[in-house]
Amino acid sequence: MKCMICEAEGKLVEYETASSLGKHVCKTHGMKPQQYYDTYLKVPGAGECAECGKPTSFRGIGQGYK
Repeated sequence: MKCMICEAEGKLVEYETASSLGKHVCKTHGMKPQQYYDTYLKVPGAGECAECGKPTSFRGIGQGYK
């Protein structure tokens, strides 16, 4: 997985797991994994139940909302 923040700065930083990307985002960029996901990876409709519209739980950068 690539760090989209580093990539925008012209750096190529890749991680084998979503967990390691999450640690990088926290340590290097001072963002929580959910904030990074919402800013760079979230697709429309993610984070809410398709049936009732209630918020769903954030599981991590690799899984998003479930």
